[in-house]
Amino acid sequence: MPTMQEKTESPPSRLQPPSGIRDQSEPCRICEGRTDPVFQARILDKHDAAYFRCSGCGLIQTESPYWLAEAYDQAIAIQDVGLVRRNLELAAKLRNILLAHFDPGGRYLDYAGGYGLMVRLMRDEGFDFHRHDPLCTNIFAQGFDVPDLPDFSNQRFEAITAFELLEHLEKPTATVHRLLEHTDSLLFSTRLQPDPWPRSVDDWWYFWPQTGQHVTFYTLPALRMLAEKTGTTLYSDGTALHLLTRRTFSTDPLARPRGVLASLERLLECWRRSLNKRMFPVKLPQSLLPEDARRTICPRPDRTEASDMDRPK
Repeated sequence: MPTMQEKTESPPSRLQPPSGIRDQSEPCRICEGRTDPVFQARILDKHDAAYFRCSGCGLIQTESPYWLAEAYDQAIAIQDVGLVRRNLELAAKLRNILLAHFDPGGRYLDYAGGYGLMVRLMRDEGFDFHRHDPLCTNIFAQGFDVPDLPDFSNQRFEAITAFELLEHLEKPTATVHRLLEHTDSLLFSTRLQPDPWPRSVDDWWYFWPQTGQHVTFYTLPALRMLAEKTGTTLYSDGTALHLLTRRTFSTDPLARPRGVLASLERLLECWRRSLNKRMFPVKLPQSLLPEDARRTICPRPDRTEASDMDRPK
């Protein structure tokens, strides 16, 4: 597990900023270690911002995001065309996790719950989910915001979920500490940096500079440090879904099925594909999500350049 960089009598010299990048580095937002400038990007198509990488845990962060008020003029960016699909997939995973490892009859909170779609999906499945998000209109779960609960300040939850939140935070440790005052388990999603780590904003779609909302980008060592600082244990699927918890589990709540269960899962998937081919002999259409994402960046047909916004299927 990585630790905060130790002070030495002869600390390593700082990297020189790449040409054209101003050095406005700040300590790492997780481990408080040294950060070095690595590249810059045009935020909201108007602000030139520098990105810095922690020499300890590998976290990448923007310079102090002075543009956030402008970025949240619209709480959910028009580029987020994968919102519905993402919620459907996460809700299916979340249902299985809660049934296997938590109290299905407990009270849950979806923090930064957006339009309330996740809360609606989970309530449809029988889970007592509530929502909190002062920046976004509640469309699908009206009547289930936390102000609707009595004495929320004293409420505790079986678990709190925070999907696609941590990459938006300038002070993630403080937010996680605050959430853990109301629960022992925080289940959240944020994509981990690819390996090798991206050397340019064009190397990874998740930077998403067009929206200006993603400002902090994590590694597994960074999340382990976050667990250490919050007195929790980290579980992670190694890609995008993570759990910080004070509880002890006999098995990893986020582990993929193995052995017989894994074989059964593959068998069911093969059967599903075979059934689809028999029912629909023509070639099934491919998802239009990647193309729709590109169009939100390049809406004019005369523009030919587009960032690679393909989301994993």
